[in-house]
Amino acid sequence: GMNRKETEDYISHHLQVAGGQPGIFTETAVDRIYRDTQGIPRRINNRCRAALLDAYTKDRRIIEEANIQRVLADFAVDAELAD
Repeated sequence: GMNRKETEDYISHHLQVAGGQPGIFTETAVDRIYRDTQGIPRRINNRCRAALLDAYTKDRRIIEEANIQRVLADFAVDAELAD
């Protein structure tokens, strides 16, 4: 997987390619994503997509650690149900 800085750059690049604004994920949000995904791109994409949807449903323009916590909780439940 990628390191922390590469993960942040990866997220910013994907946001730019999609026409979004880089920097909408706070430092603490990126930290949580990195720790959870270990820098694995597919996991990063899944967490970021879910966090963007979570923020949208709450009418937020910045992805904060709280968004990531909710997303990670949902992923944990999904994994538990799959077992």
